[in-house]
Amino acid sequence: VTEIGAVLDIALDRSVENILWITFMYLGLVPLWVPIVFLIRSFVVDGVRGVAGKPPLDRVTVRRLGAALVRALPKNGSPRVLVGRDTRGSGPDLEEAFARGVVAAGGNAILAGVLPTPAVALLALDLGVVISASHNPWRDNGIKFFTRGGHKLGDIIEDAVESRLGEPWDRPTGAAVGRVTDD
Repeated sequence: VTEIGAVLDIALDRSVENILWITFMYLGLVPLWVPIVFLIRSFVVDGVRGVAGKPPLDRVTVRRLGAALVRALPKNGSPRVLVGRDTRGSGPDLEEAFARGVVAAGGNAILAGVLPTPAVALLALDLGVVISASHNPWRDNGIKFFTRGGHKLGDIIEDAVESRLGEPWDRPTGAAVGRVTDD
């Protein structure tokens, strides 16, 4: 149920319809597999949630997510991604994995350290990412995404990120590799 809960939690902001699916599933009125058919997307709306250290919040998947996000953006130089986090113990590990993905795809990761979600949304450069699970249990964590101006990712970028998660790609080399900074 935890994996299903992670997928469902991602979709909470999608619509009232999704909230109804979650309620019906919780009450046992819908078999567990039915909502998955309707909520099949893995990384949507404003991010990913789950148990830190397990997919989709393991280091490998988070690194792939950082790279897929950069590769999904329009090609206008090297995107600058502001990365903030909350005080959870898993935050620094997920922050590092995400930043590695960003730079591997040619983006620049600016590590802002501990910042509240609204601050990351406000300060987002080309993108803002916050590693936080808000009110969820301590073992959980999440990654939320914002465009410049604090807006959620659009459907086109969401679809592009998801399609790039598992596909092979040519990594940049030399000067095209991004950088990680904390300034």
